[in-house]
Amino acid sequence: MEHTKNNIHTFLKQNGFLIVIPLLTVLTAIVFSDLLYSIIKDDNYVVTHLILEFFIIIVSATIALQAWMIFPHTLSNHRLWLGGLFSTITFIEIFHAILPIKGCHSSLWIAHRIMRLGFICQID
Repeated sequence: MEHTKNNIHTFLKQNGFLIVIPLLTVLTAIVFSDLLYSIIKDDNYVVTHLILEFFIIIVSATIALQAWMIFPHTLSNHRLWLGGLFSTITFIEIFHAILPIKGCHSSLWIAHRIMRLGFICQID
């Protein structure tokens, strides 16, 4: 038990900024939401959404490629699962970005989030 507490403390000490920066970003977006909505009006929402979707696609594809390229060197099942997870995220995000059907669009988004959670729970 003490060993686990030391690991958590060491992780937070070394990588605390990885938790703090996204939280500050979300808090800033919540506090300045009215200002953001005035900048990103209804006309620009679709364009902004597509830009963010393509950013997600590029990042997840990059992570997937790195995992697949490193797997033959490490032979780690963890890397294999990560490659599969982020490849799946990439393909679902591509379909999410190009499908104009609103009902299917939100269903795909929900399925994507549930699948991502399931994959992450499988990875040790």
